[in-house]
Order: sequence, then C-alpha cells, then structure tokens
Amino acid sequence: MPGFDREQWTTCHIGRLAVGDVFGTHQAAPHRHAVLTAMTVTPARGEWGLVAGSGRYLDTGEDFTFECRANVTVTVRCDLKYNTVKAALSSPS
Repeated sequence: MPGFDREQWTTCHIGRLAVGDVFGTHQAAPHRHAVLTAMTVTPARGEWGLVAGSGRYLDTGEDFTFECRANVTVTVRCDLKYNTVKAALSSPS
C-alpha cells in the first residue's frame, strides 16, 4: 500500500478486523499469519460480542474457522490487504 516501505504490524482486537486483513494470533503455536475470509460479530453479555469467522493460513493455504470474544488481541499487518472474491456458482448448461 502507498506510504509503506517495509512490513508494518500493530495489534488490535479481532472484532475490528475486516475481510482481507492479514492477521496472526498469539494463541496459535507457532504464531502463523492468515488472511481473514469471513467474519460476523454478534452481541453477547458484557461489553464485547462474539466473533465467528474463517481464514486461510498464508504458509499452507489451509482454511480454518474460529470463534472467540471480539476483544481477543491479534497482530495485524498494516501494509498488506488481500482482495477476496466470492466465486459465482453456475449450473452446467
């Protein structure tokens, strides 16, 4: 992205991510980076909602799903974002 000449990372809560963000969680061992492919936040008791989402690991291309509180801390890459495209399903002619 314009204005960045090297990798830039910061931390934020997972509930603030957008589809296409590159993130990593400290709960994964070893720390692995992934791109967020889908996410929904639903209200829950207390200040923070519940997050259900999916991602794709950048190192292997493996898809995964997750559920957690929206205030879980993740690292986010500031200088890189993926464009995600939904594949259109078509029926055979």
